[in-house]
Amino acid sequence: MIRRQVPFWEAWWATRAGNVFTTHTAVASAFDTYEPSLILHYLPYCHAAACAVDVTCSQILDLGRADPANAHEPFNMAYLALRGSGATNAVSALHAQVSRDLFHALFPRWPAPETPVGHVTNGVHVATWDSAAADRLWERAVGKWRWRAAAPTMEEGIDAVPARDLWALRAAGRRELVEYTRRRLAWQLGQRGAPANELEQARRADTLLAEPPLTLLLSAQAAQLAGDPDASRRYFTDMLNRPETAFLGLRGLLTQALRDRDVPRSLGLAQRAHDLGAVGHRLLHQLANRRLALGDGLGAVLDESVLVEHGPLPPVAKPRGHACATAAPWLVLKVNLWPGRRSASLAAMKSGFGQFCPVAVACEVFAERWTPIILRELFAGAQQFNEIHRGMPHISRPLLARRLRALETARVITREPLPAGRGHRYCLTDAGREF
Repeated sequence: MIRRQVPFWEAWWATRAGNVFTTHTAVASAFDTYEPSLILHYLPYCHAAACAVDVTCSQILDLGRADPANAHEPFNMAYLALRGSGATNAVSALHAQVSRDLFHALFPRWPAPETPVGHVTNGVHVATWDSAAADRLWERAVGKWRWRAAAPTMEEGIDAVPARDLWALRAAGRRELVEYTRRRLAWQLGQRGAPANELEQARRADTLLAEPPLTLLLSAQAAQLAGDPDASRRYFTDMLNRPETAFLGLRGLLTQALRDRDVPRSLGLAQRAHDLGAVGHRLLHQLANRRLALGDGLGAVLDESVLVEHGPLPPVAKPRGHACATAAPWLVLKVNLWPGRRSASLAAMKSGFGQFCPVAVACEVFAERWTPIILRELFAGAQQFNEIHRGMPHISRPLLARRLRALETARVITREPLPAGRGHRYCLTDAGREF
């Protein structure tokens, strides 16, 4: 305007023909809007230029308003862009329909469907967009000349690409991005004069953007589906060496070892599960409770014939291939390799479900046989042992005594001596009454 000495409106209409406004949002609240006072605070800096081209601040504000007569309406950048462009596009047919409703206020005399907003569906030119690795996969699947002519078999070719190749492409792309980010960070730190140890730390794989747990798990599962046990074992081992994924890694490795009948490795992993504490105990409980099928005549069964009360079991040497491992205080991993009878048993020797949700913990107390009936008698007013037993005569007296002791230990009931000095009275606690 100043260089060519033309009025503002002449320059506006001359440049408008070459401008295209592409809107991306589908809600009016996403448009950038500013209070008129804020715009007026900065426009005076252009006052000299505005005077030279004969345009006022009020006229500029009107370009960003749906109603120029409303001096209090915020300045809308989307309205300014649409008025200053020869064409307006949305990014899909549906988005164009939504955008016509959003901008219809600028064209009040037009029917809403005719609001001048077109659309160009978003897309990319794959031939120049994809990476070198992706290009090689495309070429291997559908040929080198796929972009120069119609390729009727393109869909079939891509469908035939193995899942492991697609996952490997994804992993390679992510790896390149992470490696570039590490190099870039190291370069930025070097430009700022950071010491050498910080530069080395920035380049290390375990400090910046380390492989996330979910990616490791999905990679291990993809390797299993692809029939690559070595690759899945590497991923599970990496997970085992990380505190946040140790449980998942141990579960995958132990399952693999049991399926492979790798007795020494199974026993070593079982010991590591014991060392993990509660989560490791839960893992071994899960394997036992699921009766994990190990294939080819090898089955995991829950064996409750042995109860380990104190300390680990000592190793027992048996002839003809029998091995028994040192176990946790409540857990035995026993692998029986007798010829003609291949079986493996992973036995949890602790009553309960081995889970830690409130439902499971409550069931360990209330879901025992006879326990709900005992609570029914207590609710009905029975207090002494004989009174409770009369309401449920089919239970043995020793079993009833054990159930009452268990409820007392769980603080569901209390036991108080009778005033006469003989016998006791059982009463529900607050927790028992609420139940």
